[in-house]
Amino acid sequence: MPLGGSGSEMINSVKNNRKLSHRRKPLKQLLSENAPINTQKVEYTFKKATPEEMALLKQKIARDKRRSIVLRSILLITLTILGAYVLNLLFT
Repeated sequence: MPLGGSGSEMINSVKNNRKLSHRRKPLKQLLSENAPINTQKVEYTFKKATPEEMALLKQKIARDKRRSIVLRSILLITLTILGAYVLNLLFT
C-alpha cells in the first residue's frame, strides 16, 4: 500500500458521503420551508435635518471624539505608569 492505509479511508469517506447525499434537501427547499424570503423593498422615510441641526450634530460628534481621545490618553498614561511601578517593584 503506497498510501499507508489512508487511501482506503478516503475512499470509504467518499462512499459514505455519496450514501448520505440522497437524504439531504436542496437549499431552496430548506429556505422555502423555514423562512419565506421577503422580496419587497422596504421604504424608509427620514426627517430632513435643518442646517442648524446639522451644525449641532457636527459639534456633538467632534466633542465626543475629543473626549474619547482624552480619555484613552489618560488611560494609556495611567497604565504605563502603573506598569512601570509594578516592574520596578518586581525587579528591585
